[in-house]
Amino acid sequence: MPAARMPSRGQGVQPPGRRYLPGAGLILLAGVWLVIVSATWTYGDVDSWLDARWNDAAAGTVLTVVGVVRLLRPLLTTLARLASILVGGWLIIAPFVAGYGFGADSTPATANDVLIGAVVTGLAIIGRI
Repeated sequence: MPAARMPSRGQGVQPPGRRYLPGAGLILLAGVWLVIVSATWTYGDVDSWLDARWNDAAAGTVLTVVGVVRLLRPLLTTLARLASILVGGWLIIAPFVAGYGFGADSTPATANDVLIGAVVTGLAIIGRI
C-alpha cells in the first residue's frame, strides 16, 4: 500500500481562520473598473443632486480598498462583507434615487452600476468575499 502523500510546506495549507475566497479578487477588479469608467465614460448632462461620475469613483475606491484588504487580511471577512453589501446595494439604487438613470448618455453608466452592484451584493450575501 503506497504511503499517503503529505502536502509540502506552504502548499494548500492555511492557518486556521484564514481562507482565500475568489470573490475578493472580483471585488478588487470591480472597484478598479468603476474608477476607470468614472474617468472615461460619458454620463450625460443630468440635473441631479448626485454627480454620477463622483458616485462611481467613490464606490470604486471603496470596493478597491475592500478587495485589497480582503486579499491581504482574510480574517476581516465580516467587515468586508458588510462594506460590500452596502456599496453594492447603493450602486443598484443610486441611478434611480439620484435621478441620473436613463438619459441618452447615462444609460450605459446606469446599467454598469446596477450590474456591478448586483454582482458585488450577491457575492457578499452568499459569502464569497
